Amino acid sequence: MRITGNRLMEQSAIATQRQQSRVGELAAEISSGVKVAKPSDDPAAWLAAQRAKLRSTVGDGASDAMAWSRDRLVQTDGALANLHSIVEEARTLAVQGNNDSYDAASRKEMGIHVRALMASAVAAANTRSPDGEHLLAGADS
Repeated sequence: MRITGNRLMEQSAIATQRQQSRVGELAAEISSGVKVAKPSDDPAAWLAAQRAKLRSTVGDGASDAMAWSRDRLVQTDGALANLHSIVEEARTLAVQGNNDSYDAASRKEMGIHVRALMASAVAAANTRSPDGEHLLAGADS
């Protein structure tokens, strides 16, 4: 095969065009900071990046869900602690009221106090989370 001047210039032009294309790709990579901008750049790397992005999104969602659950548990624990103290106080009043040393007027005052405790217990049981759901409503929330 005979190599002519035209053939040399043609191959030189093709090589120059390839190098200019490569320079353009590298410039785009440097300016965007992304090596694989589209799937056709490197399918395996693009797929790996998409999987990593998905893992990150799922991880962030799991972190958010755990934080929300932790906050909700703290609020529920507070409501239950409040109910516990109310029940303990009502129990104490019931034991006191069973004592023969109290007269009817004292027991009436205890009854009024127990009614107030009952109202407090209902309020504690109806505690709502910041998103508006009842904390102690079970499946009905």
